[in-house]
Parts: sequence; structure tokens; C-alpha cells
Amino acid sequence: MSEHYIVRVFESELDLITHETLGHQELETGGNLFGLFSHGGGPTVFLATRPAGDVHKTATSMSLDPEVTRPLEELAWGRFGVQFIGMWHSHHWIGLMEPSGGDRERTRRYAERHHRPQYTEILANFVGTRGDRKSTAVQLTPFWYLDARQLTRAETVIQVLPGMSPLRRALGDVEVEPLLREALRPPGRLPENVYRLAASRGTPPSPGLSGWRRFLPGQHAGDAPAEDFDEVADDRQKDTPPPEEKTPDEQEKASEQEGAGKQDRPAEQDGAGPAHPTLRPIPDLTEYIVNHVEPVTRRLGGKFEVELQPGGPHELFVIVSLKGGHAKLMIRAGWDGDRAVATQCRVEDRRSHLDWPPGQGGRLTFELGEPLYWGIRQLERLY
Repeated sequence: MSEHYIVRVFESELDLITHETLGHQELETGGNLFGLFSHGGGPTVFLATRPAGDVHKTATSMSLDPEVTRPLEELAWGRFGVQFIGMWHSHHWIGLMEPSGGDRERTRRYAERHHRPQYTEILANFVGTRGDRKSTAVQLTPFWYLDARQLTRAETVIQVLPGMSPLRRALGDVEVEPLLREALRPPGRLPENVYRLAASRGTPPSPGLSGWRRFLPGQHAGDAPAEDFDEVADDRQKDTPPPEEKTPDEQEKASEQEGAGKQDRPAEQDGAGPAHPTLRPIPDLTEYIVNHVEPVTRRLGGKFEVELQPGGPHELFVIVSLKGGHAKLMIRAGWDGDRAVATQCRVEDRRSHLDWPPGQGGRLTFELGEPLYWGIRQLERLY
């Protein structure tokens, strides 16, 4: 396994991020991260803050108030010797499990302007069934930039430090202005297992692999960091048969495309080829998902799971499965300059696959809903 970095976060700060995220089901929210770096370079997060003051939130963006951030940074550094090390923010239900293009550009600009190449980001996403509080959890994913000026990222995993952060405890005895008090407001009571942890991949070897990563099972406070963090946290039911092992030839082919162990990626399928020549770069991936993809996938209902994976600047893979099922619907979606379109749709299980439209090789573009609902019927038939 390649080298990875650990972002150590106190349990109280993960609780705060989760609590703040749960309060914003339809809007982005976020705050700052304060901490220190270890000898090995990895960060320890002692404090996560809430948004306060003149904050602007929409479904696809969030900006903090510098008149709150600045005194927070001065307080943390001047009184406790703890520095600003990055940000956390949510993508709520939009399904984008990676920092967006706008997020990465913000990170790059900050690193260049302040000459701080190391940067920490934690992304919060809702997972589960929308509208069902019992099944909803907050997935927390760390992103650790070795050189944010070049957007060079390392493979990263979270280790939970148990209990309340000593910095948060100490700040409880400090008199601060009301706006800072809101930013430092501790988390409310949370149900058990309301968040789970994920790991992020490092900088991909090529643009076509951007956005690819695997998930981790959630850790508990005090657990050692997961060494085998290539394991996939699978949300399928326990009695679902595991995927079949690949032959040596198939493994070699997968390794050439993505690196060993990435066989789940909906990468270039047989006959799919590169991105469709009529596609244009997706201008803003987050807005593309919110405005064009989510309105279509939202109609599917709670028995389906939807995963979105960026496939370079021109494409987004939409992956749909029935909960407890073994078949998957994979759609290559893109932007033709005017609308969201699909260039290929495939339903596959462990033994076979079926393409839509039949006999046309997936080379035409279609309204996103057409192949989606065709694929849903096939999933239900195979279940």
C-alpha cells in the first residue's frame, strides 16, 4: 500500500462538524480548523468552528466572515500557539464526495497568498435515505494537501482522539465577543453512530482519475488508524455475496488504468472509449449536480442508492443500485453546452451486462432521465 497520512481529530470536533451539518439539510455550511502539525507532517485538529457573523450560504456555496475568522486566528495563535490549518464544509445531499473545482481553487489561492503549502480540509456529506432521519448519517472525509499551491494531495485517513479537545476546554474559560462565542459554540447532543469516517485518495496520476477514492468503515474514539484503508465500506446488506475475484489478466488491466485495487471504479467500460466528442467541460460540477442531476435522481425513492464520481473535466459517473442488490446501473453523464446528457448507460451484474440503447454502442447523447429510468427497470428485474 502506498504511503498515507493521518489527520488526527478530537472527538468533540467531529461532533461539532456533524452537529452543524445536520442543521443544514439543503445548504452548505462550514467553518475553520485550528491545530498543529506532527513531525511526520500530518495535522492534529484541536478546534473546529461554526459559521458566525456575515455568512453567506446557498445550496452550492458558503463563505465565512473574515471579521470573525481573523480574531479567532489571533486568539488561537496568540494565547495557545495553535494555528489555522484549513477548513471544513458540507456538500449536504448533492452527492459530490470530493472538493469541487471552486473548493480546490480557493485552497490553491490561500496557499499561494499566505505561503502555507500544507492545508487540511474535511468534507461532510449526508449518506443514507433522504428524509429518513433514522437512516441518515454524516460521512466525514479528510483531504490533506502536501502542497496546496500545486493541489498535490496525499492519501489520508482520520484517527479519532477521544473526548473533548483541550483547546475547546480551555476556551470555555475565556471571555470572547458574542460572534466568536457563536463560532465556538459546542456541539449539541448527538445520537450514536451518526457519523462515519472515510478515507481520501491522493493526487491521481492523470486527470481522468480525478475524484476517485474508497471508503472506510467508521472508527470509534481511541481506535488506531486503519492501516488497510483500501477496504471498502460497503452499505449493502450483510448477506449480499461479495464481488467475484478478478483473473490475473483483469487485475493487470485494472492496474494499468487506475492503480492496483481500484476495480470498483466505473472507468472506461468495454466499448466506451474516451469522453464523447460533443461534450463540453462541466463549468461548475457542484451546480451541475444540484441543478441537473439531483432533480432527476431524487425521484428514485429510498430503496435506491446513488453515488456520483467525477471522471475528469467532461464527465460525471452516476452509479445507482438497489439496496441489498448486486447489480449496478452506471451512466456516463456530461454537459453539451446547454443541458445534462448521457453518453452511455450500462447495467451490469457479476455475470453479464446490458447497454442502452441496444445496438448503438452508447455513442449518442440523450436526456439524462431516459437511460436512468430504463436502467432502473433493469435493476428491478435483476433484483
